[in-house]
Amino acid sequence: MNLKRLLTIIFTVTFVAACGGGGGSSSSSSASTYNWATSVNGTATGRYLLQGSDAYTYTNTGTVTYAIDAAADTITLSSGGYHDPDLDSNTFSSYSSSTTGTDTQSNAGTANLTTINYNYSYTDPVYNDSVTLVIAVPTNYNHQVYLFWSANDRTLSTGFRWLNYAMLPITKTAYTDLPSSGTASYSGAIDGTWNNKTAANFYNIGGDASFSVDWGAKSISGSLANLSIVDNGTNAVTSFPSLTMSSATIQNSSDDARFSSSLSGSSLTGSISGFFLGSSYEEIGGGFTVRSSDSAGDNRGVGVFSAKR
Repeated sequence: MNLKRLLTIIFTVTFVAACGGGGGSSSSSSASTYNWATSVNGTATGRYLLQGSDAYTYTNTGTVTYAIDAAADTITLSSGGYHDPDLDSNTFSSYSSSTTGTDTQSNAGTANLTTINYNYSYTDPVYNDSVTLVIAVPTNYNHQVYLFWSANDRTLSTGFRWLNYAMLPITKTAYTDLPSSGTASYSGAIDGTWNNKTAANFYNIGGDASFSVDWGAKSISGSLANLSIVDNGTNAVTSFPSLTMSSATIQNSSDDARFSSSLSGSSLTGSISGFFLGSSYEEIGGGFTVRSSDSAGDNRGVGVFSAKR
């Protein structure tokens, strides 16, 4: 993905976007309808990042309810718990443009986050904000898509700005389909946004994701490593501390196999959650939140991750 380019687009009110790891090329196409292959309903956990003009920054989680109708090639989205704009039960069909984004920040190879990004727009009925919604479809993952949305009219000059994230599971793994013994490893990549509360620009955060699973114990641990941040304004690249995911129990949630845990790193704390995906538990996907825990205070970030077995 090329989230750095996506951020530039969202905050300059343009509808040609690419999302993901801080580099790569993109190409656009005219408006059309995305051909959804699978009809599915579900609810996903997402995250948002808000920055205020008074050097205030904030992150939190929310929910996205989604209904994909493959026959009509539409997706209906509602959100709750996010900062505005909500998705307001909008049904999206024709996108305004599409782009290809290439992941260049991770070393994940065929498990990277290269995507085709479909760009939609709507008007928030409460605040009359113009909103950009990007549905990012990974080219090398089969069971998950990502959402990014933000109000174009909200900038630091108006008091605050924000970016909302969610990973939508398309094919969840049934908990009862998980193996009862053995181990597995998953590798992939992350993509997200980091905000230094005193900086004028957001930063794209990217790198590698890896997970180890013990099927007998039904436990999962992992790390986000080889991370870097790219200044959305200057293109300056800075290394970022690795994050360790504490071992967590794989949970049975209405027969969905999912997990949640904490993240820790050098002067950093956070949280991470995700799903096992595919009928053969071949993918993992989800989201994360991270914040500085030192005297610098509330520098924060949010993002998504994907990994393959």
